[in-house]
Amino acid sequence: MISSGIDESIFHHIETMFSKTTFEFRRDGLEKALVKVLSEKEEIHINELLNRIFFELLHSDLSDVIYPILPNLNDFQDGYIAQNGPILLEIVECIEVGISTYKLLQILNEFESSQVNNAKDDELEKKLEFPRKMLHLLLSDGQQQIRGMEYKQVSELSLHTPIGKKVLISNVKYSKGMLFLTPENTYVCEGFEWTSRRLGDLKLTFMELLGYVIII
Repeated sequence: MISSGIDESIFHHIETMFSKTTFEFRRDGLEKALVKVLSEKEEIHINELLNRIFFELLHSDLSDVIYPILPNLNDFQDGYIAQNGPILLEIVECIEVGISTYKLLQILNEFESSQVNNAKDDELEKKLEFPRKMLHLLLSDGQQQIRGMEYKQVSELSLHTPIGKKVLISNVKYSKGMLFLTPENTYVCEGFEWTSRRLGDLKLTFMELLGYVIII
């Protein structure tokens, strides 16, 4: 068991846990996560501590908790990324490019009209199913952003996937500024607290893509 005091051995345990990955924690970000976790329980088993730290990682901006991982994309030639181990990235945007945005907005509007007073807001996302062909993602390591597209459909991803959700990529083909994502090279991290993207946020995204002027 570990008490609420923080010593170097805790950092060592965490670094050992993530030693098979290619990312390195920022010490200040790790300390912040540790303080939060240890303030909630006076004593905690090391395994639970590691799980809670990973939970905090999943819900943090990567720029706050780990050092940049991606190679310099300005200099990187076509090839493969994350050949030496998994790279952790966060989703900045996720859009469907195989179906017209106008059609998707129409589907969303019709669904909302049909569901007025029939369901709570947090239940609507679970009921609406968009047609699915190919997703285009904007991903970030906390410093650089990189584009990715589904070369093969990744079933854990959808238009409902919340922004900020983390993915692990490994040995992914990179060509003409694009990652080619497949179920074999892309793992969507579980444990993210927000399970679905709000329909209102999706509608704003669709409208922006269609060139609507949005006044807030």
